Amino acid sequence: MRIALYGGAFDPIHTGHIALAKMLIDSNVVDIVLVSPCYSHKFGKALTNAEHRYNMVLAAIANLQLQEPKYKTSIIPWRHEIDIKWSEGTYLYLQKLHELFPGDTLHPVFGQDNAENFSKWTYQEEL
Repeated sequence: MRIALYGGAFDPIHTGHIALAKMLIDSNVVDIVLVSPCYSHKFGKALTNAEHRYNMVLAAIANLQLQEPKYKTSIIPWRHEIDIKWSEGTYLYLQKLHELFPGDTLHPVFGQDNAENFSKWTYQEEL
């Protein structure tokens, strides 16, 4: 299975985030999009509480799925990073996810704000 890990602060989640998740599914780039709010910001950006941001993601995706039921099994809120209180960065998190999804292909997806700071990321080459 082709799985997109769509990580970010989602503070708040907005229509652009949802549009990107839909585009990934509709263009057949991936089979599933896991929308994963970060537990904390790697570069110290102040964020709304992680539980609250996850609940906003949950509500936005539930609303999408009510309007467009075809996304019920393909765009999924994912709270794993919050549950394990992850703060070590994307590459190491993807390595950890390979243990949860053996045999699947994981694709990191992130927004423009993170793309602008990509030069600060660790393990850039590996990503």
